[in-house]
Amino acid sequence: MIVKHKKRRSGARDFISVTVAAAMIGAGLLTAGPAGAAAPDDHRVVVYYQTHYQNNTFVPVRPLVDENTGATHVILATLHNRDDPSELFLNDHPVTDPYFDPVWEDLQYIQSQGVKVMAMIGGWGGEPTLTRLQNDFDTYYPAIRDFLRDHNMEGLDLDIEHNFPVDFIAKFIDQLRADFGADFIITMAPVPGGLDGTGDLLAGIDYDTLYATHGNEIDWFNTQFYCGNGDLTNTAGYDAIIAHGYPASKVVAGTITNAENCSRGYIPFEQVLQVTAELTEKYPDFGGVMGWEYFNSDPGGVDAPWLWSAFMSEAMQLEEELEELEEFPEVISDKEGEPTITEENSASPRANRGELAATGAYSLDAIPGMLVLLGTGLALLLRRRFQRAQQH
Repeated sequence: MIVKHKKRRSGARDFISVTVAAAMIGAGLLTAGPAGAAAPDDHRVVVYYQTHYQNNTFVPVRPLVDENTGATHVILATLHNRDDPSELFLNDHPVTDPYFDPVWEDLQYIQSQGVKVMAMIGGWGGEPTLTRLQNDFDTYYPAIRDFLRDHNMEGLDLDIEHNFPVDFIAKFIDQLRADFGADFIITMAPVPGGLDGTGDLLAGIDYDTLYATHGNEIDWFNTQFYCGNGDLTNTAGYDAIIAHGYPASKVVAGTITNAENCSRGYIPFEQVLQVTAELTEKYPDFGGVMGWEYFNSDPGGVDAPWLWSAFMSEAMQLEEELEELEEFPEVISDKEGEPTITEENSASPRANRGELAATGAYSLDAIPGMLVLLGTGLALLLRRRFQRAQQH
C-alpha cells in the first residue's frame, strides 16, 4: 500500500536513520537540505548556547537552521554583572566586546528563520549577579534591559540556583513583563524537586507559591533532570511534576547533551531519545526537551552538535506521523502483529524512502524499517503503536 504524506520536511530530519552518529556522518548518510522554519512551540527543542568558542574556533549555531533540525529556541548563556552597574558581561567578556560579533551575526540569522533567541541570567556561578540585583535592583537592572533590547532578545531565562526570596523573583518577572510586553518569553530552570512537591534542594525556592501568583507570566520551566537532581531514565520524574499540578505544556524536560558537561547521573543519548518519544506519546501537550549545552551535543559531538536537536525533534514528531498513518486501516502484518516487509521494500527501506521522496509517497510497510534505525527504544514504541492501530 502506498500512502501520501500530508506534509514534507527537508533537511537533516528526513535522513535520521542510523544508530551510530559517527558512521552516519562518515558515510555521508545525513544530507543537508534547505533552511526551514522551526517546528511549532508545542513540542519545543531548546538548546543552551554557552560555549561560543572551542579551541579558539567559533561555534556556529546557524546549522540548527541550515540542517533544518527543528530547534525552536536558543538560549544565550550566561549574563553577569560586576561592580560597575553600567557593564554587563557574557561569560568572561563584556557584551560590547567584538569577540561576540560572530555570535550576534549567527543569532540574527537563526532568528530570521523562525528560531526564538533568548538570554540566560544566573546559573551556578550567578549568585553575585543576582545578589546585586536583589540589593539594588533599580541600579543593576537597566543594563540587562538595555542588552535585551539592543540585541533583540525574545526572552530571558531566570536560572536561579541559589536561595533567593520569591518576592525578588516576582519583582524581576513583573519588571520584565512591564518593559517587554506579553510576547516576551520568561522561563525558569528549576530542578525537578522544585516542581514535584518534594522541595527544591538546589536553591530552596518555593516554586508552588511563585506559580500561584505568577504562573501566567512564566512561559515554561527548563527543568534540570540531571547532575544528581533527577534524571530521564524513564518518565517517572516528569510524571511526578504533572501529578503535582503543573501542566505538561509548561514543563520542558532538560538533559545533559554530553557526559563531559556533567558526568554525574548522565543519561545516554539513546535513552533520552526513547524517553522523549514516550513523553510525547503520554502527554499530547508535552512541553518539549532542553539540552545543556549545544557545542558538544551527542550524537554528533563537536563536529555536528546540531544532530541532537534533529533527533529530538524527530522523536517528538513520531506520534503525529503515526496518527496520520493510522487513518489508513490496511496494515499488512504477520500473525504476531508486526508489520511485514514486502519485496517492494525489503532491499533497502532507506533507498525506498529516497526513491519516493520526490513525490512525498511512502510505502507503509517501509516505515518501521526506516524508523527502527532511530534506535531500539523508538522501534518498540512504533511496534506498540502499530499493534494498537490493528486492534482498533
